[in-house]
Amino acid sequence: RTSKVDTPALLIQNVLFCVCFVLCYLAVRLDWGYTATVLVALAIGFLYAWNTSIARSIMSQLSPSDKRVELMGLYSTFTYLGIAVCTLVLTVLQKGCNIG
Repeated sequence: RTSKVDTPALLIQNVLFCVCFVLCYLAVRLDWGYTATVLVALAIGFLYAWNTSIARSIMSQLSPSDKRVELMGLYSTFTYLGIAVCTLVLTVLQKGCNIG
């Protein structure tokens, strides 16, 4: 039932997402400069928005029509919960490593 384009696009996007995170880590650790770090962070932001739209499209195609609204709400809840957990982990790591 899913589009033939959605699944490969999501896979490619997730690979690019991981590459950008590695580049962001290297930009910070190897001190590539502020501009390079911001450009990589912007790329991560654009990829996150793309990931969200493709994932929601796949989710709406896979879910039964009578449960679609409830499942999209659950998906949104876990999306924002994931963002909160990542922020918490980053904050703990920054405090432990005396970064920033």
